[in-house]
Amino acid sequence: MGLVKSGYRRSHKSTIAVISSTQDLTSYLFQITNNDKNFPKVLRYTLVTDIRNTCLTLNKSLAKATQIKAKYKKEWKRKLEHIISARDAFTDLKTLLAISVKVANIKKPEHLAKLLAAVADDMSAWINHEKRI
Repeated sequence: MGLVKSGYRRSHKSTIAVISSTQDLTSYLFQITNNDKNFPKVLRYTLVTDIRNTCLTLNKSLAKATQIKAKYKKEWKRKLEHIISARDAFTDLKTLLAISVKVANIKKPEHLAKLLAAVADDMSAWINHEKRI
C-alpha cells in the first residue's frame, strides 16, 4: 500500500463550506416540497420523492467522503467513489429541479438558483482541494 502525498490533514474550509451549502439546499428543498401549493399531489409521489431521495444521497455521499482520511491509495479510491457519487447525485438533482421549475409552482426560483450555485461552487472548490492532497 502506497501512501498518498500528504497523509492526514485537518478539515479544510472548503469541506465545511460544501457540507453547509448542501445542507442549506436540502433544508430549503424539503420545505418547498412539503407545500401542496408548490408541488401538487400529482407530482408529490414521483418528482418530490426523487428530489428528496437525491438530496439525501448527495448529503450521505458527501458525509462519507469527508469522513475518509485518505492516507493510503485504497482509502483514496474509496473516497473517490463517494466524491463521484456526490457529483452524480448533484447532477441528477439539478436535472430534477430544472423539470420541477417548469411543472411546479416554485415561488422563489432565484433563491433556488442561488443555493444551487453555492453548492456547485463549494463542491468544485472542495474537489480541487481534495485533488491537491
